[in-house]
Amino acid sequence: MDKKSKILLTILVIMTIASIGYTFYKTMIKQDFEVVNIEPITDEDTSEDVSEDTSEAE
Repeated sequence: MDKKSKILLTILVIMTIASIGYTFYKTMIKQDFEVVNIEPITDEDTSEDVSEDTSEAE
């Protein structure tokens, strides 16, 4: 393999590793997590929500 082919191969390998690393970082590290309330909804919770909504309308 001549010198130009080695340089081209090295650049391609570096770009591939950088692309995979960036995709991993974006997907696994900086992923937006949705916060979900897992508490069960009771009748008390729904009645409080309704009373808050009616007080705002007045």
